[in-house]
Amino acid sequence: MLHSIFRERISVLEKEIEKSEEQRYILETRIEQRHLQGDFDPTKTKVIHFEMNPVAMAAKQRAAELQRLREENETLKERIRVLEESGGQAMDVTEQVQKRLQEPSSSKEVDEMKAQLTKEELKNKRLMEAFSKKSQEFREVCYQLTGYKIDFHYTNQYKVTSMYAESRDDFFVFQQGEKNDMQLLSTDFTENLEETIDLYLSKHKSIPAFLSSVTLDLFKTQTFKV
Repeated sequence: MLHSIFRERISVLEKEIEKSEEQRYILETRIEQRHLQGDFDPTKTKVIHFEMNPVAMAAKQRAAELQRLREENETLKERIRVLEESGGQAMDVTEQVQKRLQEPSSSKEVDEMKAQLTKEELKNKRLMEAFSKKSQEFREVCYQLTGYKIDFHYTNQYKVTSMYAESRDDFFVFQQGEKNDMQLLSTDFTENLEETIDLYLSKHKSIPAFLSSVTLDLFKTQTFKV
């Protein structure tokens, strides 16, 4: 009977702990997002704390409640262990539980290490997601400003596609050399651009000028197309 009551209480506590952890996770995520966006720099921003700041008080109360739930949960688990080991005949359950909680527990340490590892993995995952989002935003900005989308093609090769391309096969492939110089590789699209390539790449050795010229030609073709 006691086992059943304790286990039900543990189940309730674990749900409450999970809910509290989720709330804390949401707050930490918002804080990290603000740091990544540059909205708040603790080294440059002066923060004024009111004596009765409701947000600070709520955060403090939530942390205290979470700690209380964990302690109660651990106590109930130890009670079940004591009862199971004694076959339900233990007379000094409370005393044994308190003694065990004060002693170093390898299983408890393992649980704490697992919790810490999970926390670090979640933090790393959130940072990677934020980095991926920022990278995508950066690529989109470059596309809107330059008119070209750049994708990895193969090792040291980059596929460059104009927003005015008339076909999905109209793209350039540039290869990065050992000295970080960029070389235009031959594709079906480049076969019709021999004069432009000779002028801007062979003669003036300017990739930006070459890409700009192609952009203008494609833009004119689409704009004045009958």
